[in-house]
Amino acid sequence: MRHARFSLLAATLLAAALLLSACASRPWPFSAASTTTPAAPPWWQALNDPALNDLMATLEGQNLTVQIAVARLTEAQAQATAATGALFPRLDVTGNASRGERGVPTRTGTLEGGLQANYEVDLFGTTRNTAAAARLRAAQAAESVADARRLVRAELAQTVVEQRSRVAEQALLQALVSNTQALESLQAELARVGLSAPDAVSQAAAQTATAQQRLELATAATAATGFQLARLLAQSATVVLPAAPMVTPSPSAVLEVSLTQLQARPDVAAARLGYLASERDAAAAEAALWPRLTLGAFFGAQESTAITMPLASNPVWALSAGLTAPVLNFGQLRGAAKAAQARATAATLTYQETTNRALAEARTALSDYLAGVNAATAANLAEQRQTAAAATVAERARRGLASRLTALNAANAQLEQALQTVAAERNARNAYITLWTTLGQ
Repeated sequence: MRHARFSLLAATLLAAALLLSACASRPWPFSAASTTTPAAPPWWQALNDPALNDLMATLEGQNLTVQIAVARLTEAQAQATAATGALFPRLDVTGNASRGERGVPTRTGTLEGGLQANYEVDLFGTTRNTAAAARLRAAQAAESVADARRLVRAELAQTVVEQRSRVAEQALLQALVSNTQALESLQAELARVGLSAPDAVSQAAAQTATAQQRLELATAATAATGFQLARLLAQSATVVLPAAPMVTPSPSAVLEVSLTQLQARPDVAAARLGYLASERDAAAAEAALWPRLTLGAFFGAQESTAITMPLASNPVWALSAGLTAPVLNFGQLRGAAKAAQARATAATLTYQETTNRALAEARTALSDYLAGVNAATAANLAEQRQTAAAATVAERARRGLASRLTALNAANAQLEQALQTVAAERNARNAYITLWTTLGQ
């Protein structure tokens, strides 16, 4: 019944992904209208790890990758503000001073000051498209911030999962080392009295050495997770989390997946905004091939030190208009327009490729998660059976109905199965994290 439920869930979500893939060949028509749904709790809370929840709460303020993305967003927003300001007239305070001779032994000096207004009439959309492209790139930068958060959250959660599992492995391997050492001593004792073959002692010694190597590797892996957490949190000291249990979420935790989650994935949305901005850049480059009209106005006052030089009465004003048309630029503007169009084409293809990759990642992550949950369930059942068997053998050995050698072998088998369970649960939890990451959370 459990496997049937998993299969039904997989079929439902894969069908949704296939439906979404019909839009992958061209940009999705994002709509501003959406159905408001109650906010679901963050996906990492399903792991039921208080330390992870606390780290997530402080991650954004500490992680350097997110802070870099936020700084780039600030830059893009400032550039958008500057580009939008070019749509409006510009008003400056000007002042001029000059001194010279006019061909007679009379030196002249002129002072002039006032307000100068200039406005470029956007006849063919150069300024409009440039401003629109800047605003789209600011929105793209905002999506890049969300994408940075998405990725560092996943990395943090998987690092915590890794540390939890490695610590559990260390405890199990320490017990396994003790058991194999006891088994080695027992085999040596039996060999001395002729009740065990010499190669059995060698095999037991090899098992002890292997268990010790595995323990060293698990210890090194645990330390590596501490270094990784310190990097993610921008700390200098290794981060070691307090012991706490962690839950492997059931498939019901992903039953609320919708198509809009994949559509709104930050890297997909950023790629879409990137191609829209590139189209605007191409339009602005094309508009630069046409004439430009500039209007100007001045209002102010002037004064001269030369009595013989007539000046207009104050205040003075002037209106001007200028038309500039490209005539000979040796292909500079046309080449820039072609380059901008090529960038727009590349951005469109990048968006389509990002969309296809997101769909493929979602399908793969869903499959891996369901397989991981099934594997973890099977490993837990096998561990329960192995634990019961080891307890039975230990009780029989206590009563003298089984040898100590048999009891040690049963205990080692139970520890090996427990290690397999830890690995299976680690894989299932990482697959759960990857699934939500591929969905843009």
